[in-house]
Amino acid sequence: LLFTFVLLSLLLNALSLKTGPSSTLFTGGYKANPSAVTTLAKSCKLTPATFGFPSKSGIAIGSKPKHRAWGGETEPPIQNKALPNVDMKTIDPWVTFEEMAECPSFKNADDDLKQAIFVSLAGGQRYLDRQRCEQSISKWTGENGKFDEAGFERALKDGRIDLAQGWAVFLVLTVGFASCIVAPTSPAPKAIEAFIDSLAQQIL
Repeated sequence: LLFTFVLLSLLLNALSLKTGPSSTLFTGGYKANPSAVTTLAKSCKLTPATFGFPSKSGIAIGSKPKHRAWGGETEPPIQNKALPNVDMKTIDPWVTFEEMAECPSFKNADDDLKQAIFVSLAGGQRYLDRQRCEQSISKWTGENGKFDEAGFERALKDGRIDLAQGWAVFLVLTVGFASCIVAPTSPAPKAIEAFIDSLAQQIL
């Protein structure tokens, strides 16, 4: 547990990948004031259009955005991909953090607050698709359809965990495989083999 805590702390503090064209680092807004994040979320109208989607729903494509750690940072949005037999003008687009940040509800907010909102919706994904957006919004609302603070905080926590876990696994495997090359007789290869086997058992 201590190793995991240290690893994630270093990861969040040292992460150097960009969110996109800007020089801002995407950390899920972990430095944001929690009450300020909740206040910003509470002020939003809970519809996909608030977060950058067209008001009219388009055709949903089965493909989902990748996690930032596993190709998401270089993946083009679905609307920029050439899909066979599909009119790309009719599909639901994927929304980037930058696009959401320019929406009226968030334009004047601090960057950390906007990152916290985005990660609560998209988790570790580089893009936000409409289905995930709608699922996340449903977590923000109670039975009466109004904003539920506890539900939003759970969604925010889950999103940050998803972001951190993806990068943590990527970092462990990258460092582990590198150590196998540098020191092939070290215990790392066996540990990585056991880790991969455990993942395979969970997936298969």
